Amino acid sequence: MTTQISRNSMLGSLLQLKQLGLKPKTVIDVGAALGTPPLYTAFPESRHFLIEPVVENEPYLAKLCNKLENADYIIAAAAKKSGSVSLQVSRHLVWSSIEDGSKTQQENFSVKNASWLREGELLRATQDSELRTISAITLDEVCKERRLSEPYLIKVDVDGAELDVLTGAIQILQETEYVIVEATIFEQMYDVINFMKSQGFIIYDIVDPHYQPSDAALCQIDMAFVKKSGKFKKNSRYCATREQEELLVKHLEVYRKVLKSEIESLGESISIKTEFELYNPDFWQQKAQDYLIQGNYRMAANLYEQAIEAEPDTKSHYWHLGLILLLDGQEVEAQTTWLLGMAEGEPDQIEMWTAQLIEVLQAEAERRRLDIGDYGVAWAIRQHIREINPTDINNLLHSIGLSILLETYTGEEPSSLGVIEALQAKPPIVGVDSELLMQVLKSVLDFDALHPCSLEFAEACVAHVHNPQVFIEIAITASVEIAHSALIPKLAVKFGELALSLDDKNLGILQQLAVFYQNAGQYDEGIEVAKLRYSLSHELPDKVFSNHQIMRGLMSAGGYWEEFSTVIKRHKLLLESLIAQQSTSLHPITVQNLFLTSFFFPYFQDDPKTNRPIQNQLSQLCQANVQTYAKEQAERYRQRQLSRKSLGVAAKPLKIGYVSHCLRRHSVGWLARSLFQYHDRDRFQIYAYFMGNKKTQDSLQEWYVSQVFKAYKGGISGIEIAEQIDRDEIDILIDLDSITIDISCETMALKPAPVQVSWLGWDASGLPAIDYFVADPYVLPEFAQDYYTEKIWRLPQIYIAVDGFEVGVPTLRRDRLNIPSYAVVYLSAQRGYKRHLDTARLQMKILKEVPNSYFLIKGAADEDSMKIFFNQLAEEEGVECDRLRFLPEVALEQVHRANLGIADVVLDTYPYNGATTTLETLWMGIPLVTRVGEQFAARNSYTMMMNAGVTEGIAWTDEDYVEWGIRLGKDPVLRQQISGKLRQSRQTSPLWNAEKFTREMENAYEQMWQRYIEGGH
Repeated sequence: MTTQISRNSMLGSLLQLKQLGLKPKTVIDVGAALGTPPLYTAFPESRHFLIEPVVENEPYLAKLCNKLENADYIIAAAAKKSGSVSLQVSRHLVWSSIEDGSKTQQENFSVKNASWLREGELLRATQDSELRTISAITLDEVCKERRLSEPYLIKVDVDGAELDVLTGAIQILQETEYVIVEATIFEQMYDVINFMKSQGFIIYDIVDPHYQPSDAALCQIDMAFVKKSGKFKKNSRYCATREQEELLVKHLEVYRKVLKSEIESLGESISIKTEFELYNPDFWQQKAQDYLIQGNYRMAANLYEQAIEAEPDTKSHYWHLGLILLLDGQEVEAQTTWLLGMAEGEPDQIEMWTAQLIEVLQAEAERRRLDIGDYGVAWAIRQHIREINPTDINNLLHSIGLSILLETYTGEEPSSLGVIEALQAKPPIVGVDSELLMQVLKSVLDFDALHPCSLEFAEACVAHVHNPQVFIEIAITASVEIAHSALIPKLAVKFGELALSLDDKNLGILQQLAVFYQNAGQYDEGIEVAKLRYSLSHELPDKVFSNHQIMRGLMSAGGYWEEFSTVIKRHKLLLESLIAQQSTSLHPITVQNLFLTSFFFPYFQDDPKTNRPIQNQLSQLCQANVQTYAKEQAERYRQRQLSRKSLGVAAKPLKIGYVSHCLRRHSVGWLARSLFQYHDRDRFQIYAYFMGNKKTQDSLQEWYVSQVFKAYKGGISGIEIAEQIDRDEIDILIDLDSITIDISCETMALKPAPVQVSWLGWDASGLPAIDYFVADPYVLPEFAQDYYTEKIWRLPQIYIAVDGFEVGVPTLRRDRLNIPSYAVVYLSAQRGYKRHLDTARLQMKILKEVPNSYFLIKGAADEDSMKIFFNQLAEEEGVECDRLRFLPEVALEQVHRANLGIADVVLDTYPYNGATTTLETLWMGIPLVTRVGEQFAARNSYTMMMNAGVTEGIAWTDEDYVEWGIRLGKDPVLRQQISGKLRQSRQTSPLWNAEKFTREMENAYEQMWQRYIEGGH
């Protein structure tokens, strides 16, 4: 049975051709304006490329493309040759037209708009418009450059420049099956028809007619063209078969009977039929369909009642009449009509008729869903189908999809409707629409991937997957969201394992799964998956990233020092080879992976003279690739910044944007609070861009949202966030993440703000797009500028200050840890990353020399491997293992800080010091022993202690570290003196004066901006 589709709209025409086999790989929308919904509705599986010259429409196109699964756009005019063109844009942005150099401004504007304006208004409309110079591209060139796959579907709506667009598409027209062009009823309509004829196209359809209000005359149409010799125009006869001719005669008889009935009864709608309709076999059915669409169910039912009277054996009439009665709220009458149609049928006939009835109901349900978005009625129709055939798996899937659209989905439906049970049946159920199944799975996971039924549903789907790549993309997308936004890596592992079951050598799956395992604390599995990925990697960039993931697993677990030492040496060689290749055509995902791959160098060795050049060169390589694959955005940002700069400095607050994934319950989040609190809102307008926004309740993040002028909770696209920063016209952009997250790196590499700064979150990234790195007199040595590409901006005293910390009630007691009250307690509270073999050995040497001393070890790592690591060192240094205590993590930061009070001395890590933990230790008044090095990470505790006014415990050599550790352990008086100094420092130290620190940061921002305006850094 053929679904009746209205043909008087673009959507109707597209759906009709789709039923006949139109499957474009790329849909090109020229003159997209705010988008063309019929294109996305008809071809959601195609790639959509939108071309629009009016830049004011860009924010909406960016949002639209983000929502579509496979879409992109460009702000430019499609023309007959590339370069630039003049564009006349009305102040209301409703009209725009390409200027013809041989005509006046008014003549150009009138080509498209004269018919829409009242007499005398054309000149004023022209004067209210703006003439712009914009980029021009040809469709032939853009398809080649963007590698847009054929066959194409092209839509053109360019207000009079249709021939220019089509002339620039001569080559791709040969690979195009369908072209739809908006044209006014003037000369260009005939020009377009003649041009398309010369390219082998003929008119197939005319849709969406527009009539001018002045005289109701037709003024504009959309013309659809297909290939004259193509598959959609095979026969020029009215009736192609004898059966169609017989059907025509039959319908004409019905037509006469219906028409006579209407005239005799003087019904509410007496239609004068055209000559065309008299010979159209579908005319009364189309009229009934029109009535149905209009909601005039009585008239639609009347036509089908007449048809049943004329053709009582045509069962489809009963099915349609019942549907119309159902839509009219006459449920009992609808069911009676269907039963009447099936009366006296044999079992095999009833089975066939039931299938036909379901097809009619399905067609209307789909029309309601797709054409008009009436999800409620569509869902109700699906429930009637369910009553007729309770086990129709595809109907049940549609019902689930509709309940999600209606937002009535509870999460239980895949189980309660029996879908999971049906999919798990042995032998497997037949007839499952795999494409529909994947669409519903995606909707379910998008709506609520955390519900227990969602995983069970996904597991049941695996046996019915026809295209593994589709399932893999759905499962991995959901697992990434679960792991990084919902912060439930163990559940993400389950979805990742499902994807891996369909392709166990897929590098993308292995990449994500390694991270999920490691974040879930399943370190052994995470390390093994990373090693498997390395063994399967053939390209150098893949080897680099796989090796990085191995290091991440080893360092996260802690205690794998010997193996890590071997792997990081290999890593350095891999990176040197990668940098030497200088490839600038890497895939965006590859580039994002590579941003992070020098992360572990400062944890392994305090050697910035060697490590920083590698970091800088790697970042430079990554930025070059970003600005290649996002060339359009980067150039657009640069041009806008030059334009803004040329306008001079306006008397306005500076717009300061902060970019981070850590403005939440995270070390960076706790430390940056005071800066946001004390910012002068009269001088600065503060924006925050939350990278990889977490879908968990985080009170600290919500506090940050309340402190800023505008908060943007972004996803996992650095380009998308850069677009928002550019739209916000940020003056100075502060990166708080450096190379701890790839999204921030991609954003900063695009240079969306004229001045860009790195601060707080890590060492400098080395990106050429970063102008400044904020430091202080202590945290970097004087000669550090030699190996930094960023300009080091030293604040007068300290690069970070806070007003203090909230402290809760401690949960640790010495007696519960079986530690005597007179014992000396050392503590080290750092994650596995920072556990360097040499420093841990020094800590054992300290413990050995201090009688009655114990060592508390705390921090995220694999408990078993850390115990083995420290116990082995203790035995090697002659320290009893029962003097070591391994502490669990606590949920609240306030409790963690309170628990620090159990320690007499805190032993810092090296070559990567503590930062937040150091500040917390000093705030709690506990003496600290730190080893000072050359790199940024080895001098954090040094600058904080100097600014707190305490030099006791600062060690410049390994020997000093051990000496200070022993001395502080044996000298309780010295410990008390240091604690007294630290308590007093709360009132006097720059370290605890966040308001003063904020003023210094603000002064730095203003100086940076002034340098930029004056033409330098």
